[in-house]
Amino acid sequence: MTNLETAAFEAMTTCEVRGDYSTMRTHLNATAELVIDRSDHETLKKFAHLLLRVIRANDYEVIHGAGALMDWDHPFNQEMLAASVFTKPIQITFGKEPPGVAEGLPHDRMQLQAPPRVQAPHQV
Repeated sequence: MTNLETAAFEAMTTCEVRGDYSTMRTHLNATAELVIDRSDHETLKKFAHLLLRVIRANDYEVIHGAGALMDWDHPFNQEMLAASVFTKPIQITFGKEPPGVAEGLPHDRMQLQAPPRVQAPHQV
């Protein structure tokens, strides 16, 4: 694996640590084929496990809202908040759940406050 693939894989694992699955998807779209095509067996295995964790995280965020797994206390995320690069979602109060939430429908376009930090999907 060359420096580019190594850097791409490290960037993806850093996104996972930060709980930033939106940026993770950007990295996957841009570099996943390079990682797949140029990696050795052991790296491919690690990458496959990472993809499984991303799928589980995506499933969780479909139910709980985009960014629900974001670790807002992570130093990098704090830095991005301070620089106004990220905006922490605000809470919307309807007196009941927003439309679509009770039905379990995706509501990633809604601005919801991130729930208290939850256990990330099982890491293999």
